[in-house]
Amino acid sequence: MKITFALGIIGISSFLMLSNGATNNQVAKSGTLQKEPVVVTDKDAYVVVDKNGHFSVNGKRVRFWATTGGFSLLKTPNRNAYNDMDLMVARLHELGFTMVRYSSGLKEYTKGDGSETDVCDYLFYKMKQAGFRVWNTALSKAAGFATVNDVDCLKDPKTAKAWKLAIREMGGTLDAVRLTNNIARIWDPRLETIGIANMKRAAVRVNLYTGLSLADDPFCAVWELSNEDGFISRMTGGEWQKIPTFFQDELLTQWCVFLEKKYGSDANLTKAWGFLLKGESLANRSILLAPIRSSTIPVTISDANPEAVAMLQSTKQEYSRDDFTRARGSDVLEFFTKLWVNHKQREANAVKPLGKSLTQCALLWNTGFPGSSIQCQYLHEHADAVAHDSYIGGTHHDPTHKRFPFFSGLEELPRLAWKEPWLEQNRFPGKPFIVYETQIDNTSKYRAEFPMRLASLGSIQDWDIICWHYYGFAPDSKLTKPFEAKLDVGHSINLHFQFDEIQLSAMKAASEIFRNCLLLPAPNPTLFVFGKKALYDPASMDPDLSYGPGMLSRMAATSYRYGSRLIIDPTLEDRPKDTVFKEPGSYERFMEEGSLTTGPSYRPRTFEPNPIKPNNEIEYDWQKGYLMFDAPGVASYTGFLSQYGDKVVFRNGTTLKNVSIACPSDMPYPVTDSEKFLSFSLTSMSDAPLKECKRALVSLVSTSFNKGFKFDLNHVVEFFAPPLSNQGTLPVLVARVGATIENAACAGMKYRFVDWNGVELETGIMTNGVLTIPTSKPVFYVELTR
Repeated sequence: MKITFALGIIGISSFLMLSNGATNNQVAKSGTLQKEPVVVTDKDAYVVVDKNGHFSVNGKRVRFWATTGGFSLLKTPNRNAYNDMDLMVARLHELGFTMVRYSSGLKEYTKGDGSETDVCDYLFYKMKQAGFRVWNTALSKAAGFATVNDVDCLKDPKTAKAWKLAIREMGGTLDAVRLTNNIARIWDPRLETIGIANMKRAAVRVNLYTGLSLADDPFCAVWELSNEDGFISRMTGGEWQKIPTFFQDELLTQWCVFLEKKYGSDANLTKAWGFLLKGESLANRSILLAPIRSSTIPVTISDANPEAVAMLQSTKQEYSRDDFTRARGSDVLEFFTKLWVNHKQREANAVKPLGKSLTQCALLWNTGFPGSSIQCQYLHEHADAVAHDSYIGGTHHDPTHKRFPFFSGLEELPRLAWKEPWLEQNRFPGKPFIVYETQIDNTSKYRAEFPMRLASLGSIQDWDIICWHYYGFAPDSKLTKPFEAKLDVGHSINLHFQFDEIQLSAMKAASEIFRNCLLLPAPNPTLFVFGKKALYDPASMDPDLSYGPGMLSRMAATSYRYGSRLIIDPTLEDRPKDTVFKEPGSYERFMEEGSLTTGPSYRPRTFEPNPIKPNNEIEYDWQKGYLMFDAPGVASYTGFLSQYGDKVVFRNGTTLKNVSIACPSDMPYPVTDSEKFLSFSLTSMSDAPLKECKRALVSLVSTSFNKGFKFDLNHVVEFFAPPLSNQGTLPVLVARVGATIENAACAGMKYRFVDWNGVELETGIMTNGVLTIPTSKPVFYVELTR
């Protein structure tokens, strides 16, 4: 079946496939504090979105491997923040990162004063020198506060006094309210105006180390208007009912104006909705903003309109979504969605012209939240790129599971979510796709699998940025071993990876695989199309029911087998069918169901095939528990070798054999012979195949734990990770993997064993293309050169 149509509001007529190639940024040597600003010429290249919907620099595609920051420590005693930042830049480059997601400071400073903004600007300058790019979050953090003194930003004397009182009421003890993710900012013109003004000031601030405003600097490759603005779920959850009456009145007035424009009269509204409640009328603007939220949870309707309040008090009635017609619930969602989209459009129009970077580079309107919501994805489709996140666990709550208290995602149908998918299904054609945060619970025994699972799905779906959470503060540059610390477990839901040798080795290899486009995308992605009926379906007020029953899991499963693309276009139902769907019967099916699928799709839990092979380079075997990459530029096996065999032979000429895993005698949860879990990668460090590349990388790891680390298995709660009884201490106990790696094409390459602290352990030559890694050496990674 083939669908041909133009995407009305989006303006994309088709989606285009991968064009191979990615830059391999080279780090510059750290220098001293530069006194003069960098002179930027017209030769400076901006990261733009190309005609294929990917990021490119100077006409060449580029993918980024990023981390969320938090690096500066400010004036910490006995610390030199500038030297610490130099070390941070060098370390991140060594680990394979090419981008940071971070906010520059917002306050004025004097160069070298050690303030937050000064240190951040110095860090940006040093990263720019080293070839990094930044995903600048300054706009989303710059909205700041609105105070009662800002009332005159909008010349409206009739509402000035009431607005000031509402600010005081919302702010509590302050005469100010925070604007970041403030729902009233979406529809209150004053709050919106103040937020935009603050964002503009942050964008045009000059970095004293580069001499450029942030808005002009090509170093800033991606921008975002807001982070995790969950407006739709908060509105359908009734949060608007709890804010000051002034802001409720504004919202309800705009609701009635929306209905007046759409229906024109009470008669037309009644015909469309089936009925109005007693006391409801467009004429006196007493239409209740209902229904909201779940049909199973009764919601008391709150309304700032006096007539409606009196009506409710007289009936003393609670209403749920099931008490209203579908048409009415659909209008509520359409109203909320258009409020949100129009607000973000005004913000984007205000900041885009401020400088070359903002004008030319990608501006996100939001990040995720929640990725399974059709309205959230619809907002993303208006922006320059789409950004979603996902976090996963690695521990199990059921003591009957064979790997309790752990589990591996390689031993079940592939997915990156516990329940509803967030990353798999949201790939929009013709725009870059970004993972803005991701990480596995670092108490997991099998966490080394996660970077390869990300590199795999990122290749299948042809993503553009993978950003990890959370690297953490800069190391102390005065220490002999600044990266020697215990695994950072026991807080922040265990999502810090800075001191994790095992995961970072696998991540370094995954970075090369992903950034250099070493794996092909799915050749013919299935296209899922949804229209107005699905976008404004009242059932989607519960995000897990977005797209219709079972569709989220179906789209996710399809992504791993065939690849997928997702389009939401509410104009489709309003067009003549001959201009939209050419295939006989497709228009009728679309109008009935509100969606249409072009290409093969897969319903999970229905005679699942194994292994899963989206192309001939990627293979998931969820019965044997492994993920394998076999391509000209990479050989990679991650999983349980005890369930696979004695050795792994790749078509590209690589063989992995003589594998052994040595665990310290006092290691918690050691790797057993019945597991033999490992993650191995031999990967080119460019877009060239292994037989031609100048540099290659070997990662060979299993797992590690802090000494004394222990779960409290006597207090396990269903669906929750086991609590910790001991976080453990140094030293970190590592299961060392030894093996023989053979590839004739690598014959004569020089090898260099490097440990966790950057110490060179051994050098030599791959005679006859053979490399032997012993368990007796603490090898973090192996670098190959020719």
